[in-house]
Amino acid sequence: KNLDINSDKSDFGTIQYKNQIIFASTRGGGKKYQWNEQPFLDLFSAVKQEDGSYNNVKEFGGDINTKYHESTVSFTPDDKAMYFTRNNYFEGKYKKGEDGVNRLKIYKATKGDYDKWENIESIPFNSDNYSVAHPSVNIKGTKLYFASDMPGSKGVDIYEVSIEGYQKYGTPKRLEGNVNTDGDEMFPFIGSNGTLYFSSNGHI
Repeated sequence: KNLDINSDKSDFGTIQYKNQIIFASTRGGGKKYQWNEQPFLDLFSAVKQEDGSYNNVKEFGGDINTKYHESTVSFTPDDKAMYFTRNNYFEGKYKKGEDGVNRLKIYKATKGDYDKWENIESIPFNSDNYSVAHPSVNIKGTKLYFASDMPGSKGVDIYEVSIEGYQKYGTPKRLEGNVNTDGDEMFPFIGSNGTLYFSSNGHI
């Protein structure tokens, strides 16, 4: 069923949050991204109705959205913190790596008074020289799954890292087994029963 909240722009990357669905969209207007001549991605929310439909679309997260890309959100089990993907743009500074490329980073925000998302922080294993993106927190809030081309990757691969406390994480580990390929694996989602869903251009 094609939801009524869809636009003539790109709408994707959904996650359920309480009685809302959160998603990324280029419907916001503003500065255009040169790859597709559509506006940069922002995060939006829509409210679920009694009949299962969604409406009341609006920008999500207060200061979360910037003039660059934001997408792919994951919430901790207590709904008090969120991880999201953004271009390497933080506190008004747009940074590039040694090769002149602006990459993606995962940021964390916590919920303050009046349900305002604040205290945005860059997670400690981000880098200017490779991307860290597409977060997904497991149901226990103990592990974070993400996609990255950090050293040791064979393209873009899926990693997991333990969440050990406030801004405390273990060492990111590239998933073993047959998940990662020589191609790109992206958009991981860890289900409530531990099943991992992801996209890939490396699996036949």
